[in-house]
Amino acid sequence: MLRSVLSRASALLLVLTLVTLSGCLLDPTEPGIVSMTITPDVISASDTGMTDEFFTVEITIINFADEIDQVTVFTQDPRVEAEPQNVVVEGNVVVLSGIAKSWFRDFDPGLHNIGATVESATASITENNLATVTIE
Repeated sequence: MLRSVLSRASALLLVLTLVTLSGCLLDPTEPGIVSMTITPDVISASDTGMTDEFFTVEITIINFADEIDQVTVFTQDPRVEAEPQNVVVEGNVVVLSGIAKSWFRDFDPGLHNIGATVESATASITENNLATVTIE
């Protein structure tokens, strides 16, 4: 009897795991944001007011059928949108450059999560926790 209970419990656990994982996996045919890199990803607190020093953000995307209309990069808490001077889309890579370090004005030292929204005529994808910037 104990063997039967353990067998059923194991089967139930396997089913629950598969159902949970299937909801977490990306559909390889759907548009999405694959990754983000921010350079630099560590700045000193004294640099957070700089308007003449800049970040560059590179976002890798996948499966957007239409031209990218808009890309927004933001800090998550509080939500503050970056103001890039230039946005270039080449294939599956979006580069936002000329984002002043003053984007982090009045932020406390520590780790800050960064998210992004990528929009086309037929898709709008927002992802959080794509990258971090550390203020020392």
